[in-house]
Amino acid sequence: MRWQKKMYELLAKIKNVHVMQLPQSQNDDNSREMWYKEVLLLKERIEREFEVNIADKNIRSAIQLKNEERRLLKEFYDLNKSCPPMMNGAEQLKVLYGSKFKFDLASRNSELREIIDVLDKRYDDNIRDISKSS
Repeated sequence: MRWQKKMYELLAKIKNVHVMQLPQSQNDDNSREMWYKEVLLLKERIEREFEVNIADKNIRSAIQLKNEERRLLKEFYDLNKSCPPMMNGAEQLKVLYGSKFKFDLASRNSELREIIDVLDKRYDDNIRDISKSS
């Protein structure tokens, strides 16, 4: 069947595509080595195409920022466990949706921290926008 194409072949006509080979097993050394080599090939391609250097310290720093973001988001979600909740769902969605357009993670985390602190203070000061009966 000559007309049959794989999706990545079609997509490659309109966008850069990097296909990674997946090992058949995750339990043996050969599979781990194969996967490691695939990841290195991807790293080299990214460095070449985007003219960047991916250093271990930069990866660690990015991981720390993402972990901090996850902790802050969990804390933000947990705010609405109180009775009455600190904000309604629309307000919560507005904060979460708006934060996705900030591409500087450190800045996003800082703003999220400020919002959490303001909401905590308002709650501690007994300022409630939502009644218990709502």
